[in-house]
Formats: sequence, C-alpha cells, structure tokens
Amino acid sequence: MRPVDVVVSPSSGLFGDLVPEQANSVADFAGLLRQVRSRSGMTYDELAKSSSNRPKSLAKSTMTDLFNGTRLPREHQLVTILLACGLPSEALGPWQRARARLETSTGPQELDLVVVRNDFDDFSRDLGDRLAEARQEVSDLRRREQDLAARLAREETKCRQLEADLERLRAGRAVAGAVVSPGDVQREQDLRVLHGRERAHIENMRVELAEINQARRQAEEQVELVAAESKDSRHQLGRVVDFMELHFTRAEYERREREKLESRLEEAQRRIAQLQRVLAMYQEPL
Repeated sequence: MRPVDVVVSPSSGLFGDLVPEQANSVADFAGLLRQVRSRSGMTYDELAKSSSNRPKSLAKSTMTDLFNGTRLPREHQLVTILLACGLPSEALGPWQRARARLETSTGPQELDLVVVRNDFDDFSRDLGDRLAEARQEVSDLRRREQDLAARLAREETKCRQLEADLERLRAGRAVAGAVVSPGDVQREQDLRVLHGRERAHIENMRVELAEINQARRQAEEQVELVAAESKDSRHQLGRVVDFMELHFTRAEYERREREKLESRLEEAQRRIAQLQRVLAMYQEPL
C-alpha cells in the first residue's frame, strides 16, 4: 500500500502547540506572543523593518510594550507581528478571537480612552523613531561628506604634484642644447597618464561630493519636517487625549452619582415599606 504524503506547514509545527484561547489576561497573551517571536527567530529590528511595508508600522518601543504585556495589541498590530513571524494567514482566527475577548473584558468607556491613549503613544513613538532615523541619516551623510572632502583635498594635492613634475620635465627640455633621453620621454608619458587618471578621479569625487551634499541638505530638511510634524501631532493628539480623559472622568462621575441616587432611592423605598407595615399594624381592628 502506497503511503500517503502529508504536507505539514513549517509554521504550524512551530506554533501548533500555542493555544491563544487559554489566555485569560493581557499578560498571558503577551507570553504567547513572546513564544511566537522567540520560535521565529525574529528580532525587534526585523519586525520593525517588516512592518514598515504595511499601512501601519510598529515602533520598537511599541513592540516592547506589547511583548511585555503592558497593553493589549491592536488588531493590525497583532496581525503584523504574527504574519512577520511566519504564522499562516489561515491560522490567525484563534489569535484574533482571543484578542477580541480580552478587549471586551474592559469597560466600553475605559476602552475608548485606552484606545486613544495607545494610538497616541504609537504615533508619538513612530514619529520619534522617524526623527531619530532622519537625524542619524544626517549624521552619516555629514561624516561621509567630511571624509570625502578630506580625500578630495589629498587627491588634488597629488594632482598638483604631478603637474609640477610635468612642468619641470618640460622646462628641462626647453633648455638650449638639452638632450632628451628615451627615459625622459617615457617618464613624461607615464606622468601624463597618471595625471589624466588623477583628474578623472578628482572629477568623479567632486560629483559624488555634490550628490552627498545635496542628499545631506535634503535629509536636514526632512529632519525639520518630521520635527515640526511631531510637535504639531503631539499637540493635536494631546488635546484629543485630554478631551477623552475629561469625557471619561465626567462619565465616571455621572455613573457614580447615578449609583448613589439609586442607592438612596432603594433605601427610601425600603423605609416606606417599613412605615407601611407599621401603619398597617395600627390600622388592624382590635
């Protein structure tokens, strides 16, 4: 009897024993995510790079919070992490349902505030990462620009030295009655070749230096734009968070006041019932 070939997904073998439905808290869920990342061998840098190709990227600081259980991942964050770690798309369902179950265990008003805060933190961290990367790019370009400028200066010095050597040879031949040996002719030819190569090399370096200079100025402009965007976004999102916190505080105050009023109403109804029973006792015929 011919054996049946069974195709086993490598990802299923890696994560098949992980049961997200058993997670009863955000900490439990984070522990499962840590196992997924550990088994996949993905680093935080690799996850961040992988997520950069998606509509909503993940900052490394955000991933630290998610893997440490500081907060529950959003839907898109969970999907991004799992797919990047190699989980098949058809295996996402149990993870998404477990996340949704943990999310609904939080009160709706509190959840709204948490979502806004998390989005604010994610966006701020993403802008912070972008700003740090832009500043690092400027620093790298400046260093390359300085190194290339120093090399160019040395090459120009060598070129001037070659020109001086050629000038001395020509001056020597100009002397009346000077005998030009075959060696002098060959030396002049060699110097001309070296000089031509040096000039071409210098021109290439100048072109490269101009390109680096332009890239550095563009990177500096990008730093200014990201810094301005970060400042403006933090201000705008900060106002949203403040409004949500005020709304939540007011809603929480109103809820507590309703509970107090309901408690007083129940107490009043209980006392009325007692008084009615006492009154009924006095109204009974002797």
